[in-house]
Amino acid sequence: MDPKGTDEVGITCGSHTEIELRDDELRLMGRADVITVRETGCTITDYKTGEPSEGHADQLRLYGLLWSRDRRVNPSRIPIAGLVVSYATHDHSIDVPSVADLAGLAREVTSRIATTEKQLALRPPPTMPKPEFCRFCDVRHLCDDYWTTVRPTLDVAPIESSTSFVDCEGEIARRNGPVSWVLSLEGEPDSALLRTTDERAEFSVGDRVRLLGVAAGTVQAEGASQVVLTMTPFSEAFLVDPSY
Repeated sequence: MDPKGTDEVGITCGSHTEIELRDDELRLMGRADVITVRETGCTITDYKTGEPSEGHADQLRLYGLLWSRDRRVNPSRIPIAGLVVSYATHDHSIDVPSVADLAGLAREVTSRIATTEKQLALRPPPTMPKPEFCRFCDVRHLCDDYWTTVRPTLDVAPIESSTSFVDCEGEIARRNGPVSWVLSLEGEPDSALLRTTDERAEFSVGDRVRLLGVAAGTVQAEGASQVVLTMTPFSEAFLVDPSY
């Protein structure tokens, strides 16, 4: 028997943690936090540290689907007795899906996987820009849809009160000093001051640049508000090919 409580006759009665559930036919796998097995049924519990979300219930239903189909851990076809999302303040029970519900969920999963595979086969792959997702993308500097659809805003607070980290695109207007440049953003001349980490920044006047993760704030200069963008060791800068 392995340390997760499974062997050739499936999971044993009792509570078991970090149980892998999978179905090769659906090509789907999940890892349940706790599965408590009794002769009359099993309860699947998933622990969450964040705020309640409908996605948590969907995740538990998928675990229930996998439990019902995984003959490695559930060869006896023990039914689902309970699905529980456990938060720091309370537990939330989810209605146990019926056999018909599970069959419908299996069809939905099959359809979604097939649709995803078709999208993955497209060249170039389609983009679906959303602010909450794009910020985690490692190739967003290459994605024109990101820069036109999810254009980051520079509605930032004064530097002395807070610092925001933003992505922005602009054109180098002129050099301001050894480690600073004047940048024109969204067609507005001289709209920001860009500070680099050293004198080796390879910018030229007229370069179009995409900046990722720059510290942004505003200062008061000559009675007007000036946007200041500061590159950190974690910021990135990319030149946009004018012929692209």
